Amino acid sequence: MSFPYNFHPKAEEELFKAIDDLDSQREGYGTLLAEAAANILDQITEKPRRFPIASSNSQRRRAILPKPFHKTYSIYFDFDGESILITSFFHNRRDPGIWQERK
Repeated sequence: MSFPYNFHPKAEEELFKAIDDLDSQREGYGTLLAEAAANILDQITEKPRRFPIASSNSQRRRAILPKPFHKTYSIYFDFDGESILITSFFHNRRDPGIWQERK
């Protein structure tokens, strides 16, 4: 069973900005990141509970592992048992307080 999901507006903005930034730095990297994110979204929607809780507010985290992005970005999400809210597409060097308050 695949659960429905939505993006928090800031999370969607973060994803598109990361794709654009990477494409401007190195051609094709934005596409690679978009593909990696799509694959991870598929994993999250199939089995959201398999990913660890990453914060005190019960958000879960899935790092983007494929090279060249190995653990550089993470997707944070909430799962209420019925649907998924992607709360942040996060570069791991940023301040985590940015995404922790999103609902």
